[in-house]
Amino acid sequence: MIKLVLSDMDQTLKPAENPSISERTHQAIKNLKAVGIAFGLSTGRPVYDALSYLKSDVSLTDTGLFASGKLLYFNGQLIFKKQFTYEIMEKIFEVISPMQDCLLTYYEEGPLEQPLDASFVSTWKIVNTTQEVVDYLAASFNTFVPGLGPQFVPKDVPMYAGGLLIPQDEKRQQEIYEAVTSAVPEVELVSPYSGWFDINYRGWNKAQGFKTLVEAMGLKPEEVIVCGDSGNDLDLLKLAPYSCCMENGTDEAKEVSKYLLPSVYEEGVAQLLEALTEAQGDFDSEVVQAVLKRTL
Repeated sequence: MIKLVLSDMDQTLKPAENPSISERTHQAIKNLKAVGIAFGLSTGRPVYDALSYLKSDVSLTDTGLFASGKLLYFNGQLIFKKQFTYEIMEKIFEVISPMQDCLLTYYEEGPLEQPLDASFVSTWKIVNTTQEVVDYLAASFNTFVPGLGPQFVPKDVPMYAGGLLIPQDEKRQQEIYEAVTSAVPEVELVSPYSGWFDINYRGWNKAQGFKTLVEAMGLKPEEVIVCGDSGNDLDLLKLAPYSCCMENGTDEAKEVSKYLLPSVYEEGVAQLLEALTEAQGDFDSEVVQAVLKRTL
């Protein structure tokens, strides 16, 4: 029986360009929880950033993993946090500072104890840039809220989520990847979508967060379904016995997943949650299996 569903956010729970989850998805999550099946996000987004796309419903953040596993919640309690050190972020900044096409950004979180403060508003702070660049980025993206950061990496701000704004050119992306990871071997860079690298600790990502969360909840991995679509989901999709990739997901994500879900544009996760609710968590039921396609 399934007791927990974990879902990525962008291109999984909602289209990346949409500023919020749909009403159908919101209701499907609430109905799932009402029959005793837990739901949580498994996202690279920090918790307050994620909250802004969840219709500010703080109850949807009471369980889950955020910032690629660096913030973990279970039943309204913060059970784990792992922040970047100033030294690591400063090393990354030193590497990219001479580059004209790469920017370092970090998210400034609000109070982390649940219930979250739904009135708290923050932005992704971009280090050493201009207001003109911030305004351009703000006008270009629906689901990335940039802000003017300090000239240098701050020493006194806890950072749980960081990223690099990078060019679209794949060759240039690879050059930036190699420059950063060779100079700062403590980190790994993962691209969930074009133009962006998530910064993760090497050896700690969604998969490690999954292990920690499942153990804290007293669950077995086979009692959990995970849903994802791209690069920052790969290790988790490989690990979980019941892993689902979206039909719109990358080829890599599909190859390592056990099942396919309908596209995010067909609200595939909502379809799965509705089926699980009807089946009371019975993964092998006809109604659940009708939503899924085996990848193997």
